Amino acid sequence: MFFVGHTKFSVYTHSSGAWRATNGSKFKSQEEYKKYLFSDSRLKPRIDIMLNFSLPQLALAATNHEVIHLISYSELLPEKYEKQLTYAASKYSFLRLDKQKIGSGWRTAEQIAKDFLLASDNPDQSFGIYRLDDDDILPADYFEQLTPYIKDEFVGMQVSLGTGISAIFRDGKFYNARKTYHPMLSIGYTSIHKMDANGEISKLPVAAHNLADRKYPVILDSRKLGYLWTRHTQQDTALGLIDTDDDSLRETLKRHMDRHPAVNDFQELYSSFPILKTRITSAESSNSTYEEMILTPTDLDRSGIRMKPNRIGGRIKITTSMICDLNSVPRNALIKFIFVDKEGRRVEPKFLDQFLKDQPISRSGNPQIGWFRYLSTRPGKNRTLTEFVLPPEIFIGVLSISKWARNETKIMIGSVSVESLAN
Repeated sequence: MFFVGHTKFSVYTHSSGAWRATNGSKFKSQEEYKKYLFSDSRLKPRIDIMLNFSLPQLALAATNHEVIHLISYSELLPEKYEKQLTYAASKYSFLRLDKQKIGSGWRTAEQIAKDFLLASDNPDQSFGIYRLDDDDILPADYFEQLTPYIKDEFVGMQVSLGTGISAIFRDGKFYNARKTYHPMLSIGYTSIHKMDANGEISKLPVAAHNLADRKYPVILDSRKLGYLWTRHTQQDTALGLIDTDDDSLRETLKRHMDRHPAVNDFQELYSSFPILKTRITSAESSNSTYEEMILTPTDLDRSGIRMKPNRIGGRIKITTSMICDLNSVPRNALIKFIFVDKEGRRVEPKFLDQFLKDQPISRSGNPQIGWFRYLSTRPGKNRTLTEFVLPPEIFIGVLSISKWARNETKIMIGSVSVESLAN
């Protein structure tokens, strides 16, 4: 199947309203705008993401497909970045570079497609044109997901893969990974085309990506992960935020993202984005440690569930999600903790009374329970956050979840994550 993609890597278009960085909302002059556009602070994370994550993922996706990916960039781009693009073009055979002179337009995906089709043995085949920003990433099965829709009967439509991942990028790694649902998101948005007998490529009406279904049909397929939406402080969209320093911007990004659930199925994530193995976490900070204790939904039986996390101490956040049946009652399950010292020896619960007395966990008089917290178990979906701070050189040795009052109630644990938060 044939696909053409287009990425604009710091194209100088001051009059454009497509990006916040080009609409005059922050810049008083073209010179001020150009200084920002080609600054190291803006370009370094973008070239890092594109060369080390986006293009390697695209290479995986392109296997068994005819793919041409066009990167347009300005002649004003600093030489060190142009050299990196040139090296990438020599490494990936599907890559084409388009150096744009000031005042001239860039090559279009339609032009690239026409040249390819006129030279091919199948010029009347339908094909897809997709868009990709320089700091976003597509899954390894991206073109496989699109292939069923690249047919003549779908020409004039677009395909949106609505489910994906959003994560914050910092210092070569991704954190705060969230699973998101954004129909008609611009990342990887694909239009379906065909060339007629006169060599003309079919066109779609001009429409903003989030309003496209008002102009033509949009096929929505959200069964698999379809994108990784990278968030970072140097994004052009971040210019619309009030915050100006990087730390404040990151906190604002996190607040915007936290309405989405944290990623807990890393098998699914790594299957779609194998390049990201060991480089992405759901931890809320790039300095935090994060561990998923339950990888698949698990029924909570009478014996409970016992989990042993990697050594974790300091400021701790535990997130538990459950689904309870209609007969469930509040506080019908609890999470229990066994704490250990640096040698791995169990710490008697009462020895922590003074330190933990004002924190949201309690010590039971029942020695079989020790330190614990009740979990939300109302009928339906429940999510409980438990945050507390342990004294130095004290760690969670074991945590367990068990039913409390009504053992006949059906409870399914969806996920349990343990995070050691950076101070």
